[in-house]
Amino acid sequence: MWSRSLTNLQKTYDESYLKCSTAVYYETQHSFCKGDEREATLCWRNALDQIQISTASKKHRDRTPKSETERTLVRSLRELELRCKERIDILEALRLSRLDLNSPDKTPNPTAEQDGQGDFSSPA
Repeated sequence: MWSRSLTNLQKTYDESYLKCSTAVYYETQHSFCKGDEREATLCWRNALDQIQISTASKKHRDRTPKSETERTLVRSLRELELRCKERIDILEALRLSRLDLNSPDKTPNPTAEQDGQGDFSSPA
């Protein structure tokens, strides 16, 4: 019979994994387009919150797991947590790069002008 903390760990993992799977679905939806990155990011953040807020996760960060099953669940939750952070960072970077590309007031690179790279006229 599983202990209560092991049951909580399993429940946290299952719910977080489902949220991560939903995020992947949103990322890949309409792969010919950019997918629904806003929904994907929301799902990744929800999964990350679930893992970080979980009382089971907090209990298991400070103590040694008692069984191989518990060790595996703790390791899997840490891996999911890292994946969530990575995907959130990637999607945010992608969003910001698109904002930069679509910015109407593109300013020239000031260092290029100082280095003479921006001047195409012949020397006088």
